[in-house]
Amino acid sequence: MTSLAGEGAFSTVLRTLENGRFVAHKRIRFVGGSNDVPSGVFREMMALKHLGGHPNIVHLLRVDPSDCGVVLVLEYVPMDAASLLQVQQPYLPQRAVKALLRMLLKGLAHMHGKRIMHRDIKPSNVLVGCDGVLKIADFGLARVFYPEDGMRTYSHQVYTRWYRPPEILYGATCYDGPSADMWAAGLVAAELFEGIPLLPGTNDIDQISRIFHALGSPNEESWPEFNALPDAGKISFAEIDISPEKGAGRLFFRIRDDPVSAHFVLRMIKLNPRARASASELLSDGYFHRGDPAASPEDIGNLVHLGLMKVKYTNHFETV
Repeated sequence: MTSLAGEGAFSTVLRTLENGRFVAHKRIRFVGGSNDVPSGVFREMMALKHLGGHPNIVHLLRVDPSDCGVVLVLEYVPMDAASLLQVQQPYLPQRAVKALLRMLLKGLAHMHGKRIMHRDIKPSNVLVGCDGVLKIADFGLARVFYPEDGMRTYSHQVYTRWYRPPEILYGATCYDGPSADMWAAGLVAAELFEGIPLLPGTNDIDQISRIFHALGSPNEESWPEFNALPDAGKISFAEIDISPEKGAGRLFFRIRDDPVSAHFVLRMIKLNPRARASASELLSDGYFHRGDPAASPEDIGNLVHLGLMKVKYTNHFETV
């Protein structure tokens, strides 16, 4: 029993029944007739093997060869955060957001502790199962980082635009991987709170403009290293002087008057990468210790079940 679960430029994900349980077959096609495993595929396999066993990282069960590529056999998780937001409009319950963010940060803290940066954190790569457990997935852009080597360079062709950190938008190749992941995680957190993407830029220039409009322009005090970025002298905008508090008013609607939640998100989306909080630091943030407790796994699982029913119902009537 097999059905299509997703499709990309060079891969297809199939939901397949094996030994009484569903698994995900990620079929990756090698291009150009080569039998060599592409570097991105190799890094994804190695990252998942290295991170295996953590409850908030998707599990790689095995790797199978195929005629034109390779098949990554992964645990099957039926819904992602982007789909969950769509079926839970206008908002996710606050207790559910708190539970999901705690699991996301635990996964990131484990990943960064193992010296792996994801480089494509976004809602569609954050999966949620019927058991109420969140899993970080799609490690195609992941790689090991070397904090002791401050001169090592990495690709800047990473992250989906809406979640891409400002230093990478300005062409940085020597960057702090965990800090870059935390910028993306902050925008995912804001999306879970607000129900919509926070900074949906139409192109890279528009993306930078939206960031500065919300958080203010960088200066020597807020981001001393900004002028050393490769593209810092190529793109200029009108000076915007705004405090974090006013920035929160521009950025948020649902949590505009909730200073604890707003502060929690703003700790991640600092312009200066050095100023961003780590996943481990955020797990002890006051946000998790005030107000209503986080939802239980059972409560999250019920939201996923309801979401899957809504998707099935909608798909049925769209095909009638």
